Amino acid sequence: MKRSFIIGFSTLALVLAAPIGHAAFFSQGFFGGSAIAQNAQRPDVRLQLVAEKRLVARNSQGQEQVTWQAIGGQNSARPGDVLRYSLIGKNQGNRAARKFALTQPVPKGTVYVMNSAAKGKGAELIYSIDGGKSFVANPTVPVRTASGKVENRPAPAESYTHIRWQWGGELAPGGNVNVAYQVRVR
Repeated sequence: MKRSFIIGFSTLALVLAAPIGHAAFFSQGFFGGSAIAQNAQRPDVRLQLVAEKRLVARNSQGQEQVTWQAIGGQNSARPGDVLRYSLIGKNQGNRAARKFALTQPVPKGTVYVMNSAAKGKGAELIYSIDGGKSFVANPTVPVRTASGKVENRPAPAESYTHIRWQWGGELAPGGNVNVAYQVRVR
């Protein structure tokens, strides 16, 4: 008991005396000071995810009419149904959000609908085919041709696992985000 107390006390003393960011911990972090004021001024991006099911009907002239119905309650998705996921948000903080990114998985049991992702204003649209470990604008997979040569070809829709919207600039206070993508139920 005495030994663990001494080790714990020694560690605490070392942490408190160690410089953090060229200032002693006591002066900057422990007593708060300007750190509390800085924390009050930060980005606060609030997001809402909306899921909708695509409904197709024919009007009196025989033309297809597409509408979107919110998913919830009694609505169920069946194989072949197309779902749209929309991310709608706003920076409600008083500082800009820098290097802001939104990443969404392609839900299990669905396939990404190619070219369906709506590009957010000022955002770069990138994709992952490896479970979200890496992202590129145009994913490719190696394919062996009839001659035996291996070539990189565009990844099929079934390979897509995540979609990311990445803003290089800032999302200003009060700034809005509105992005969407579609998937097909397997």
